Amino acid sequence: MGGWFFHPAFSKDQWRQLTEFLRPRLAEDEIAVLVSGHAWPVWEYYAPDLPVVRLPALEILDVDAVLDFAATGPVLRDAFADESGRRGAWLINWQDEVVDPNGITPIQLELSGREKGQSATFAGLTLRRFTGLRPYRFVDAPPIDAPTDVAFGDQVMLRGYKVVNNGDLLLFWERLPGAPEPAPDLGFVLQSATAARETLATLPGRRLAGYTYPFARWQPGELVTAHVRGVDWLNVAAPQPGRYRFSVRVYDVDDAAATPLLTTDGQAGVEIGPVEVVID
Repeated sequence: MGGWFFHPAFSKDQWRQLTEFLRPRLAEDEIAVLVSGHAWPVWEYYAPDLPVVRLPALEILDVDAVLDFAATGPVLRDAFADESGRRGAWLINWQDEVVDPNGITPIQLELSGREKGQSATFAGLTLRRFTGLRPYRFVDAPPIDAPTDVAFGDQVMLRGYKVVNNGDLLLFWERLPGAPEPAPDLGFVLQSATAARETLATLPGRRLAGYTYPFARWQPGELVTAHVRGVDWLNVAAPQPGRYRFSVRVYDVDDAAATPLLTTDGQAGVEIGPVEVVID
């Protein structure tokens, strides 16, 4: 029994420690971004003096209030408006796997600025720092740079993609009206290569978007974002600019054979590229 007191599974979320760490480090041009917003009572108890943006701004957890670009863009644009003088954010995640399962908030902050590394860790919470934020870079809709509109098995369509200028790859999916009920648990495999088709990486299969946001939860017509880190698909510790290719194959996770869902032209997957990766 005594060993339980030293097991991480029984540790408390370290709100006090996080706010004490953050208080002397939060600069005048920075603000805390709290995901999930329903943690407001805890934040108000430990850090009533620290400015904060709540996403979503709810008092009680609502599992259907899943953050997307439309819900986050206007709030962040207002928080970092030019007249505010704010250019930095400390992102605090708690229960984000419920309200932000696809990581839209950090994607927005990455689109707007740059992540600045910090190594502090706290039980039950994650803390990330972003700098150089500009309000006009926050978006209200999926920022598709290159439309693709490839359907897989008449169930899901890859609407397009974007390469963020840190090398990260965003894929944008849509559930099609003809998807069966109950919906299968769909996943995808991504392979990458140089422009000359020299293989870079074959990533392990994963759900189409966030692990806690399976295909069965999607609504028809909803655009859902998958985030693939640059260090993974480019297979380097520091992504480099250049021209690359990637291919995507979709399959039913419960199918032991991982049989690909065919595209409308009968292919087992789709190859995209060359894609220009810009790092700045």
